[in-house]
Amino acid sequence: MVGYQRPEVVSHIAEIRAYLESDNPMLPNAVVVVFDPSVRFEPLASSRVPADTPSVAGELVIPLPVGSDARKPGWIVDGQQRLAAIRESTITGFPVWVVGFVAGNDSEQREQFILVNNTKPRPKGLVYELLPATEARLPTVLGKRRFPISLLDRLNLDDDSPLRGRIKTPTMPDGLIKDNSLIKMIENSLSDGVLYRPRGDRASEDTDAMLRVLKAFWSATGDVFNEVWDKKPKES
Repeated sequence: MVGYQRPEVVSHIAEIRAYLESDNPMLPNAVVVVFDPSVRFEPLASSRVPADTPSVAGELVIPLPVGSDARKPGWIVDGQQRLAAIRESTITGFPVWVVGFVAGNDSEQREQFILVNNTKPRPKGLVYELLPATEARLPTVLGKRRFPISLLDRLNLDDDSPLRGRIKTPTMPDGLIKDNSLIKMIENSLSDGVLYRPRGDRASEDTDAMLRVLKAFWSATGDVFNEVWDKKPKES
């Protein structure tokens, strides 16, 4: 599969494929394709709309080149990994939205690729805050973080938590402790620390027991370091 994007990433494609082969998959983002001037749009004869209308019904005519060495009329600008996952999956078909535009030359194609892929990514912290409330299959990295972040969420919201309102997140910007620092602490404890035993496997994990440990530890920390407990990290 050819396009302007990075080479195919096998692990990323495998994750998308597994999601596509699960129950009720959905790809809400459109694939972006740039066409050369050989591709044209022909309005339907019955499409009688005002000249200034933003949309017209019609057909997109894409000439297919003959021969394996012939130049393709379309190149992928965004969505190469998704299309590769669909290609590799066992599903017989999958509807995908496609946004296409015509560029007059290679220079204009490269320009559009840069513009499409230069948008500011959404803050990771905001994505993390949404994880505890999701049950859908997620990419491996996010899937592993969902449970630690659910514990972090309880620490920041429970009335009996010594860290209530103290963890800085996109929706709690006045917190004193950066959320990622505590996420790493919880992750390490779950894999190599005191939270490893009460977690067990998903069927037997004891969330309340883990929260009791975390709340007791940070309550004791607040008592011992009371003078600096309400100060910012750089001041404590």
